[in-house]
Amino acid sequence: MRRSCLTLCAALALATQSTATAGPPAEMPGAQDRRLTITTFDADYAIGRDGVVRVEERITFRFDGSWNGVYRWIPVKYRLDDGSSHRIYLDLESVTDGGGGELRHEVDREGALVRVKTWVPDARNATRTVVYRYTVKNAIRFFDGEAGMQPAHDEFYWNVTGDEWELEILRARATAHLPDEVTGARAIAYTGRRGATGQDFDLQVQGSTVQVETNRRLGHREGLTIVVGWDPGVVEPPGTLTRARWLTLQHLFVPLPLIAFFVMLFQWRKRGRDPELDRSIMPRYEAPEGMSPAEVGTLMDFNVDPRDLSATIIDLAVRGYLQIEEVPGGREDRPEDHIIHVLRDPAEVTDLKEFELEALESLWDLGDAANGRRSVKVSDLKRRFYKSVPRIKRKIYANLTRPPKLFTARPEHVQGVWAGIGIFVGVLCVALGIVASKMELGNPVTRWASLVAVPVVIIGFGMAMPARTMKGAWLLNHVLGLREYIDRVDRDRLKYATLEHFETLLPFAAALGLEEKWTEAFESVITEAPGWYVSHYPGHFHAAYFSHSLGDMTSSAGSALVTAPRSASSGSGFSGGGGFSGGGFGGGGGGGF
Repeated sequence: MRRSCLTLCAALALATQSTATAGPPAEMPGAQDRRLTITTFDADYAIGRDGVVRVEERITFRFDGSWNGVYRWIPVKYRLDDGSSHRIYLDLESVTDGGGGELRHEVDREGALVRVKTWVPDARNATRTVVYRYTVKNAIRFFDGEAGMQPAHDEFYWNVTGDEWELEILRARATAHLPDEVTGARAIAYTGRRGATGQDFDLQVQGSTVQVETNRRLGHREGLTIVVGWDPGVVEPPGTLTRARWLTLQHLFVPLPLIAFFVMLFQWRKRGRDPELDRSIMPRYEAPEGMSPAEVGTLMDFNVDPRDLSATIIDLAVRGYLQIEEVPGGREDRPEDHIIHVLRDPAEVTDLKEFELEALESLWDLGDAANGRRSVKVSDLKRRFYKSVPRIKRKIYANLTRPPKLFTARPEHVQGVWAGIGIFVGVLCVALGIVASKMELGNPVTRWASLVAVPVVIIGFGMAMPARTMKGAWLLNHVLGLREYIDRVDRDRLKYATLEHFETLLPFAAALGLEEKWTEAFESVITEAPGWYVSHYPGHFHAAYFSHSLGDMTSSAGSALVTAPRSASSGSGFSGGGGFSGGGFGGGGGGGF
C-alpha cells in the first residue's frame, strides 16, 4: 500500500524526506570587496496531466565586485526514508538573461547532480537576472490511502531554492500550477536549514494554483520547500513501459557482464574443455610411459610450478645425476639445509630431455667444484637459479605441445591472449564508463560495477581456457589413477613392495604433493637412506625422518629455484514523519565564480 499524507506537515515527508546527495561546495570569493546576493528567487512549476513538471527559475543576483558568472546545481538522485533510492529525470532546455537572451553555459552531470555553470556578462557591481528553464520527470509521488492513515493523494514535494547556497536570499517565491481538473488542492511549506520546519512564509491556494512567498530573508544554507497535494485521478502516474524504460536506463549496463559470461561460457565449451572420456578413474601403479614428473605435474594443472622443479631435482637424483646431502645443525628431527651435488658433467650427458639438461646445467654452473663434481646449497639457489626457470618452463611446454600433443596450445600463450583481450575490453569499458558518466547513463554504482565485471569475466574464463587433446585427456586419466594409488597406499599393501618401486614413483609423488605420504607408507621397506641421499641423522635411520627431511627439501628447493632478487622502489615509502525544509526533490544550491 502507498502512504498517505493530508496533514502534509507530517506524513508528506513520505519517502521524500530524502537525503539528497550533497552538492559541491559553493564557490565563493575570498576577497573582501566581492559579494554575491540573491535578491529574488522566483520559481514557477507547471504540473502537467502526464506528470511532467515544467520549471522556470528566475533568479536575480546582485554582484558586488567583479564576477564571471554563477553556478546552479540540482540533485537528481535521492535516498528515501525506507532506504530505497529515487531518481528524477531533469532536462535543461535553456539558460537566458532577464530579457530572454541566451547565456553561455556548461552542463556537467556529476553523479547525483546536474551542475550548470553560467557566464554572466558585465557582472561587476550590477544586478543581473538568470533564467533557468527545464523539465522534470518522475517528480510526482502517488500515494494510496491506508486504514487509519491519510486519504489517497498525489503530491509534488519540492525543495524550491535548495539549501546549499553560501549566500543570502532576500526573497523567494514559488508558484505551482496544477491541471484545471484537479480537486482538493492543498499545500504546506517550510523554511530554514535542512531538517527545519520554519513557517516564515505566506501561502495562498486558489483553485488549482498554489503560491508561497517567504516573509524574511534566508541566510546561508537556508531554503524554501513546498509540498502540494491533490486528489488522485487527474495526473497520470508513469505507465509500466515508462517505468521499465527508466529502470532500463538506471541499470543500462547490468546485462553486459551477463552477456560476457555467456559469450565466454560458449568459448570455453568450444575451446577450453577437454575431450570427454568414457572411462572412470582406476588406480595406476606406474607412471605414464615417457613422461617425467615435471610433465606429469604440468599436465595436471597446466602450470609449471615450483613443486614440478623440485620433483625434477629428486628425479635426477634417483637416476644418478645428482646426490642430495643433508646439512646438520638444525632441529634434531630436521636438517638445517641440503646440498645438491652434481655428479655428472652436463657436457657429457646425452640421455636427458632438454628441460632436464637445462636444470642440470644450471646447477652445475652455480655449484662449487670439488672432487670432480659441483655442489651447491639449496639456500644458495635463491636469487640465482631463477634466470633458468623461464627456459625450463618453455621447454616443458614445448614437450607437451609437440606431437603427440597433450595440450591444444601452450597454456601460458592461451591465457596471455585472453588476458590481453580482457585488458583491451577493460580499456574500452573505462572509456565507455567515462562517456556514460558525462551523459548520465545508468546508475553510477551499477554502471561501474558492471563495466569492471566484464574484463574480470573474460580474464577469469581465459585462465581456464587451456585445454588438453584427446591424448592429453587419456594421459590425465592415467595420472589421476596414479595419484589415487599414491594417495590411498597403505603399509599392508606395500609389505612386498621393493625399494626400486619406491624410488621410481617418489619423484612423481613429489610432483603431486604426496612425497611424505608415499615415503611414510614404505617405512618397513626403507631401512637406510637411498644411495642418492646422504643423511646425517644421529642414530638408526628412520623412514619418518627421511620423509620429513625430503619434504623440507622439496618445499625449500621449490621456493629457492624461483626466487628472484628484490627490486628497489624509486619512490618514497612515506521531524517525526513530518516534512521539513530541504526535504523532497529539487534543491541543490549554487554560487559565483
